[in-house]
Amino acid sequence: MPERSLRVLAIEDDRDNLHLLQLMLERAGHVFIGASSAPEGLEIATRESPDLILLDIKMPGPFCGQEAIARLKSMPQTRDIKVIVQTASVSHEVEEDARAAQADDFLRKPYSHRELLTAIERQF
Repeated sequence: MPERSLRVLAIEDDRDNLHLLQLMLERAGHVFIGASSAPEGLEIATRESPDLILLDIKMPGPFCGQEAIARLKSMPQTRDIKVIVQTASVSHEVEEDARAAQADDFLRKPYSHRELLTAIERQF
């Protein structure tokens, strides 16, 4: 586990999942920042400069998670933020698309607390 507390932005449209992420991250000693849409998440990422972003790849709204990754990686102030994509989709194309968009890692829902922490560890 990283030796310091990380600032983690979770971008997730399901409020229950967002709350669960908050509990898991805070239990591990990290600072939780939440957003319920990709546009809100991009605005917060630009303003707050988190260490890591957990991004639900399949969200309703003006643009999807894959587009959010592309935008994050194209902006100087956010391009170095680690992005872990999460999805409930069983399609391997979703994972391939996320990696093509420069996601740093990928988690398939449902995942355990330990799997989440291991994915975070791999980034730092």
